[in-house]
Amino acid sequence: MSTSSSMLKHQASLLKESIREKNSEEVLSYFADNCEMEISDLHLIGKESVSRLLNLIFRIFDELDFEPVTIAASNNTLFEEGIYRARKESRQHYKFKTTEVINYVDNKIESMRLYLDRLILADAVSINNEEKKAVNKINYLLLKEFLI
Repeated sequence: MSTSSSMLKHQASLLKESIREKNSEEVLSYFADNCEMEISDLHLIGKESVSRLLNLIFRIFDELDFEPVTIAASNNTLFEEGIYRARKESRQHYKFKTTEVINYVDNKIESMRLYLDRLILADAVSINNEEKKAVNKINYLLLKEFLI
């Protein structure tokens, strides 16, 4: 049985609110036990894997917020385009443009595919100056390639 479009959109907004509040338990309550999540080339299977990822994200960022841009739902699938804004303790701010495709079964997230700019993510999770320099060098080379 398919879930209504308005219900899927409502669940997505509740999920984002739980992420903003950094409430791992609430976020995980939206996922099926055997869920799958893909973030670029990273493939996670099961709630425990999602929990470890959430804990890492919540340790790295002090604040997280999400601004939806486009939301569409059909049958049991939600497509959402938006912007995550994150702030680290260092007061450094990051803006991730994202696209998510979420499939629901029995009102739980069975699978989620999240697409975002990996270079922004790499910069955000860089710990030391050497890592930041490497990310900046890649960004520079990519831009140079496009501008020449």
